[in-house]
Amino acid sequence: MKKVLALLVIIALTVVVVGCGGGKDAPAFKDGTYEGSAPGFKGDVEVKVTVAGGKITKVEITKHGDTPGVSDPAIQQLPGKIVEKQGTEGIDAVSGATKTSEGILAAAAAALKNAKP
Repeated sequence: MKKVLALLVIIALTVVVVGCGGGKDAPAFKDGTYEGSAPGFKGDVEVKVTVAGGKITKVEITKHGDTPGVSDPAIQQLPGKIVEKQGTEGIDAVSGATKTSEGILAAAAAALKNAKP
C-alpha cells in the first residue's frame, strides 16, 4: 500500500512540475518594432528594437547627439550585445563612452517594456 501511495505522489508531482514548465516555451517578447529614448551625454539617444519569433533580432540607434569618435564604440558594440543577451541586463557600459552607453541601454530597456507579452 505504501508503494502505491508513493507512486501516486511521484506521478502527481511529475504532473505538477511538467504542467508548470510550460512557461519555458513562451516567447520572451511580442513580435514587432519598438522605439525608446533616454538621455545620453549630449541629448537623448533613440533606439529601435526589432523582435521576431519572440526574440530580439536587431537593435538600431536611430538618433543621438553625442560626440562622434567618443560615442562610436558604444554605438557599434552595444546593439550586438543586447541581441546576444536578449535584453539589457548584465551589459556593462563601454569604457570612455559611459553616458552614451547608459543612454543606449536605458532607451533599449524602455523600448522592450512595450514588447513584454
